[in-house]
Amino acid sequence: MKIVQIITLGHELYGAQKNVLDLCEHFQKKGNQVTLIVGTKGKLTEAAEKSGIRIVHLRSLIRSINPVTDYKGFRDLIRILKEIKPDIVASHSSKAGIIARLACSYLKIPNVFTAHGWSFAKGIPEKQRKIYLQIEKWVAKRTDQVIAVSEANMLLAKECNVMSLSKIHVIPYGVLPQPRTDSYRLPADSSPLVLTMSARFSHQKDHLTLIKALAELKHYNWQLNLLGDGELQPGIQALVQESGISDRVHFAGNVSNVLDYLQQTHIFVLITNWEGLPISILEALSLSLPVIASDVDGIKEEVIDEYNGFLINQGDVEQLVNKLSLVFNKPELLIEFSKHSLEHFEKNFRLDLMLKRTESLYEQMIQTN
Repeated sequence: MKIVQIITLGHELYGAQKNVLDLCEHFQKKGNQVTLIVGTKGKLTEAAEKSGIRIVHLRSLIRSINPVTDYKGFRDLIRILKEIKPDIVASHSSKAGIIARLACSYLKIPNVFTAHGWSFAKGIPEKQRKIYLQIEKWVAKRTDQVIAVSEANMLLAKECNVMSLSKIHVIPYGVLPQPRTDSYRLPADSSPLVLTMSARFSHQKDHLTLIKALAELKHYNWQLNLLGDGELQPGIQALVQESGISDRVHFAGNVSNVLDYLQQTHIFVLITNWEGLPISILEALSLSLPVIASDVDGIKEEVIDEYNGFLINQGDVEQLVNKLSLVFNKPELLIEFSKHSLEHFEKNFRLDLMLKRTESLYEQMIQTN
């Protein structure tokens, strides 16, 4: 097969980019001709190039809506696809998904869009939601198939009447199992419980609620690692300083050794405003970590409340304080949660399951074209 994967941001290596990289490497290893088209270059493209993936930098593919540049991106992509002559085009992220599906419709190339998290998800600013919902309904007519990474994503498309559900296939993310360097265990009496959150400092994530909650829990013995960077980091750093907890909050930056941090973690935390199906949580589950996370979108499929962690309402500081207090007072709960996390991961979120389902869909689409 000749396969094109296309995503807007190639300079990052977060959830959607990790999924794209896994797909590129899998299909390349199986002898397919894979091309990765990106709007920006960086961490994703560097990793892909190491695996021998062909990279095409489409500079006119930008994240924000700009009619002039977007039309140029559409024309540029048509030119590139005519040269490649792919059997199928898989697009990721809202902007790449729009441009790619329009170009594929024009060229009559089978196309599949992965909704890593709809651009009209609840939690996104209302004006932006309405604009993208109308665009998505319009582009849906030119869409062959959609991969929803969670049941919640599929149900949101149904609720908003975006497209026929016959076009939507739920294929959850998968990650490689990560062996622990040591079995999960609670810290010694004098050592802190280590919490880790791996997320960009952006409007999508809710570091603010987490810091406000922990500021009320100074009397407990804990340490927080914040992995990631972003435009809102200075404001969170200022809040940490004002709250008097700067000695217990470590801003690690956009690290490449996330799994090393997770090996030393007792509770993984993801407090956020909207999501698709966070890969960061799946990585935590693969290492048997209990999780405390916001109950938004597909997270409830990863974290089963009171089974392998706790879910809190979006932005609810008081509820987060209560859940953290519970595990600080009864840390033995974490041992049971840890066992359940690994069981849940093995059953539902292994990388080989995701790759098998995606490959089957691609082959079916090509055969029926």
